[in-house]
Amino acid sequence: MGDPKKFTFGTAQIAESTISELTSKAVGRVKYTKAHGDRLRKPVAQKDWTVSNDGSGLLTASIVFGMDHSQVEKSFTTGMSFTSIPRLYLNKAESSFGSSGFARVSTEWVGIVEGQDRTDIKTETSATLSSEPVETHPNFKTKLGGTEFAPLNGARFEKGNFKAFAIPYGDITKPDLILTGVKSYYEPSVSIRGHFFTVKVTGPGNDLELAGSIGKISNTGKWNGIQLITPREVSAYSGDPDKGTHLKNYLLTSVSFEEFAAGKVYKINFEIQLSGDRGWNRLLYYHEDASLNKRTVPVV
Repeated sequence: MGDPKKFTFGTAQIAESTISELTSKAVGRVKYTKAHGDRLRKPVAQKDWTVSNDGSGLLTASIVFGMDHSQVEKSFTTGMSFTSIPRLYLNKAESSFGSSGFARVSTEWVGIVEGQDRTDIKTETSATLSSEPVETHPNFKTKLGGTEFAPLNGARFEKGNFKAFAIPYGDITKPDLILTGVKSYYEPSVSIRGHFFTVKVTGPGNDLELAGSIGKISNTGKWNGIQLITPREVSAYSGDPDKGTHLKNYLLTSVSFEEFAAGKVYKINFEIQLSGDRGWNRLLYYHEDASLNKRTVPVV
């Protein structure tokens, strides 16, 4: 938009003073003829607007329209489709009005590329170590402490409960195999945070139903038919514990929604916690695959 006193529509420029003059002649809302100029009852997009794709399939656009101020409210409704690109929905509109009766409407649009109901899923992984009691180690009974009646490595028990490893015990030439004084160990802890945008928000199996899978185990990284963890990631996380990969399956721990364009588009955020090599306990948590459920629904 060149001269701030002029407004550009297509290839024509209309001076604000001209619009003011024409508007002042609109006695009784008389319909203009071509000789009077364009009254802009319908919004006209200013030139040089663009649509951006974030690389995952999310479309956004910021477009400025010009029109008669009296028509703004009925012309822009949150959630409406953009005529030129129906996959774009109006998320926000802000109007500024001049004394000429001309309105400048700044709009923001959001949508998803054609051929997709949702964007590609973006994830962020955090891997840490957490301290756990040594008696909870999966090898405690077979290689570390044994049992009260068959203790290993100098383990001491009281009434069936592990207390400590004896002092001293083991070959002092192999300190990495001595357990004296050990009370805890570090267990790998991996969490995944991710998000995606979707327009599949109504009907059976819609993406908002992902919230119904909270607290469920998955062996494949898929919940509600949505592959939240890619097969490549599943392959990387799940492997042979003897080779240092200690992650067996996944627990969906959080789902949250953010609404855009009057509910036409949603952003879905989620969090997943990976298990250790024992896997998540199926007596405590439901499994996404009903055939693998061991926890039962309580009878009321």
